[in-house]
Amino acid sequence: MARSPTRRRVLFSAALVCAAALAFSATRLRADAVYDAVNDFSISSGNPNGQWSYGTLSSFTGGAFTAFTTPASNAEEIPGAYLWSNDEGIPYAAAVIQNASGSTARYNTIVQPTNLLNLAVQDNIVAVRWTAPTSGTYDVEGLLQSIDVYSNPVIVGIIEGGTTQLLSQTFNAYGNQASYGGILSLTAGTTLDFAAGIGNGGYTYLSTGLSATITPLSEPVPEPSVAIGLCTSLLGLGVVYLWRRRAKA
Repeated sequence: MARSPTRRRVLFSAALVCAAALAFSATRLRADAVYDAVNDFSISSGNPNGQWSYGTLSSFTGGAFTAFTTPASNAEEIPGAYLWSNDEGIPYAAAVIQNASGSTARYNTIVQPTNLLNLAVQDNIVAVRWTAPTSGTYDVEGLLQSIDVYSNPVIVGIIEGGTTQLLSQTFNAYGNQASYGGILSLTAGTTLDFAAGIGNGGYTYLSTGLSATITPLSEPVPEPSVAIGLCTSLLGLGVVYLWRRRAKA
């Protein structure tokens, strides 16, 4: 016997709800707010730029943050390169440079791909700071890499709240890398500093590449087993509804 239109509608609706529950349980990330240090960089939005700030630290733990005040385009005479700097001379010059030229930029002794910011360090600590907009849980990914082919020793770090070092390492050669990945519970206003600073070999050849993404995590959602149980319950209710409807007919 052919199924009635009402029966088909009920079963189809239950199947749709089940599919949605299973799809929802497969992910815990919100795609509407991913903070990306490279892609979010801008000189037209001021400093701070949304949740991002660019400047120097007085130390890797408990140090004061001083924001850069000078933006510039065509940095290092490269079309499509932009920077924030402190507009000081050697040996205290400091900057964060974005390469948006579309290809790897080679200038002075630096090799900067498009997927890394350049923390241009001299006798200082250069930092890209992110500030948590709300209290919550965040997935934090960061990569620091030596991009100066001569590479004097440079200290790199990721610092939470100005005092807690999530990463601390010294680079001694071109191409050295350090990465961090973790889930952090942060209160609104907590800072994360992605930083590079002078080591023990002088204030030249210290440029350090940086990429970082910070993704807010969603509220807890049902595990797949819970979603499957929900589907079973919904289908069962649909069958009971149809049986009662048929019994009354």
